[in-house]
Amino acid sequence: MQATVFVLGTNHGFQRRDRKFSDAQHEGFRNLLARMAESKQIAALAEENSLEALAEAGAAESTVEAVARECGLPHRYCDPENDERSRLGIQQENAIRASAFFQGIGEREIQEQIHESMRARERVWLERLLEWNQWPVLFVCGAIHLSPFMELLKEMNVEAVLVAEDWSA
Repeated sequence: MQATVFVLGTNHGFQRRDRKFSDAQHEGFRNLLARMAESKQIAALAEENSLEALAEAGAAESTVEAVARECGLPHRYCDPENDERSRLGIQQENAIRASAFFQGIGEREIQEQIHESMRARERVWLERLLEWNQWPVLFVCGAIHLSPFMELLKEMNVEAVLVAEDWSA
């Protein structure tokens, strides 16, 4: 079967049911995931998220995981947790900026380091999806990652189908 990823870009607040969004917006997100799973015959749901990130946000599970369970589909968190990020040399933007401040690094180099870290995370997601081998998969990520992640999928001969660039209800 052709490896196919349906990619949904959105705000992470929808994944963890952030209070800055209304109940109606959250319900819209849940409904979209469930409709996509059914209409596209999705085999699994995955996301840019981790249990560690959810715990930091005070959530036990993501909306994506809840919908997968309700639909009887497998689910996978693909984002590396902090210890793995450290091993892989992946840094958050705030850490890059703080380090740059003390080293006197300019904005251009800061942006390059941020770009490199984001692409490294996206490669981890792809590796996990390929290893998991559940096709087609619906993958939810932050809107900022949508275009580069879709390009990476295509470079690796994975069919990338856009669901939404920046879904917001």
